[in-house]
Amino acid sequence: MQLNPMKIKHLLQWVLILTASCINWQTPELPNMNGIHCASFLFLAPGTDIDEIERGGWTHKVIHAVPRLESGAIASLPESGRRSATLIRTLILADVAKTNRGYELRRVGVGNSIVAGAHEKVVTANGPIDLRETLSPVERIVANVADAELRRGRVVVSTTTFALYRTPARLVVDGRQHEVDLYYALFVNAQTGELSTMNWSTARERVKAPESATRLPPNASFDCALDVEIATRVGPLALAWSFAMTRLPSGQPIKLSPDVREALTQSGSIEPTDFERRLRPGFGL
Repeated sequence: MQLNPMKIKHLLQWVLILTASCINWQTPELPNMNGIHCASFLFLAPGTDIDEIERGGWTHKVIHAVPRLESGAIASLPESGRRSATLIRTLILADVAKTNRGYELRRVGVGNSIVAGAHEKVVTANGPIDLRETLSPVERIVANVADAELRRGRVVVSTTTFALYRTPARLVVDGRQHEVDLYYALFVNAQTGELSTMNWSTARERVKAPESATRLPPNASFDCALDVEIATRVGPLALAWSFAMTRLPSGQPIKLSPDVREALTQSGSIEPTDFERRLRPGFGL
């Protein structure tokens, strides 16, 4: 039994693994209206070693997602499908640095990675060539689709001490797989340099804000449990599958105040520093 290449994209819907008043995801550095550079957003270079992120100037692993199959139609998957579904890991990094204005969030980086021998390295549709040559044809397709899916993410607003990252994903809600927008809010304490990260999800492209969020632990490792659903069937034969996170990353739950929830629905119309200022108290910062 072979995976349907036209449906391979369903394997990557779990990727974390986010229109903006201060950011364009294709631009490495973006000044705000006062000439001060906001936190920039970039995709990690192919071949980046996850265990040596400091070589690239990164100071924090925000979250590292490692997928595994947990529920649903696992038994219907061919062995190649099981391997492909758990091949790609996702990483979010942050670069916090001290400046003459205090500590600032300089960069946010995201990437997909795979385990290569004793190392785990970033893989994209373009490389590294030697790493991609170790993958099967189906796995190379999966890596390509994962890269394209990752690049749908956006930093929707940023300042010198804050960035809000949004990325598409699939999540099990009330027993069913749903398309969602997954958010990560990164806050830096300008006095101490401490990085705090909040996470939540909303139904895809809905204006309604979440009731609660989760404060992630530092250097969070996400056991990304996946649910398997048959997406296409011909008679008794399953031809394609969709995958969804069974739950969001764990951490400290935070009930959001009405003011924070209102601000989250207006992120594109509020000046970035005012947006950050409204969010911080609601997250206990």
